[in-house]
Amino acid sequence: MGKGDDPNSCVVGAVAMTAAELPPAVGAFACEEVFGWPNPNDLDGILARLHPDDWFDRTPEGELRATPAGDPQLWREMIDGYQCPRTGLRVSIPPRNDDRDNPGYFLGRLFMSADILDDGEPIGDIGLNVTVGPHGRPELRLGAMELTRHPDHSSARDRDFTRTAGGFATAFLDHVECRAALAGVGWMSVHAVGSGAYAWSRRDFDWDPRRHDHPDASQARARMAAQTAERMHHRLQEHARAGELPERAPREFRAWVSSLNVPPTPGDLGQWGREYQAPHPQTGRLIHAGAAAMVSVDWEGVKSLRT
Repeated sequence: MGKGDDPNSCVVGAVAMTAAELPPAVGAFACEEVFGWPNPNDLDGILARLHPDDWFDRTPEGELRATPAGDPQLWREMIDGYQCPRTGLRVSIPPRNDDRDNPGYFLGRLFMSADILDDGEPIGDIGLNVTVGPHGRPELRLGAMELTRHPDHSSARDRDFTRTAGGFATAFLDHVECRAALAGVGWMSVHAVGSGAYAWSRRDFDWDPRRHDHPDASQARARMAAQTAERMHHRLQEHARAGELPERAPREFRAWVSSLNVPPTPGDLGQWGREYQAPHPQTGRLIHAGAAAMVSVDWEGVKSLRT
């Protein structure tokens, strides 16, 4: 990108991680591996594997501060006041309730949290942090991003979920990815949960092998794919038992996953089943089957950035 180019028009893409950057992608994905992993109801076991306690994983703060991405003011200017052109929702960085800055350093990482506002009313929140990723390149980690409007709120507008499904997540990620890459961020990782589990699956993330306890990256990715497919299959079965999907739909999903020669990516799983519709678990809005199953699970992903 040249110096005279418009920074608002830059394009950021995901690129495949090479063997020199992270371990190679997964190889064969035998069908007997797909549904032999822990029961989807074993939430404690799954969470223990997918969410290691990384609060005390101290990164080299001095190394991060020496990069443009380590400047708290850069992130404040990038995020605070952002308004989504599609929904009108605005992002605001509030002061913290403790003595730490927001954005500010804690345990060697640069943390920040922001509110999502609708006409000044907080209806959701965003959590981000910046650390030093593979090969010393800054890494932006996306935490939870949820719009928390619920149908039991008082006003008629609160019961209108069109404000929470209008593309805010996509627009915000376009905004942040572009500017993060220009600031030298080399990696983006995510803990995708709730509605974000489907929204982030469309952003070309691969499974993050660092978030699994298997020492081999290829096996870690394969198992993360299998575990997510298992939990989605379980959710599809629940939809079928409730009469919200044909009984054949879960079987077709299982057969599709078992037929693959390589593990499906989060994007592959989320796009399955566009011929079927099922209700979103929070909003009741009909969405395609893969999306309806994915918003009920969570997963860990990573991708590299380039301008």
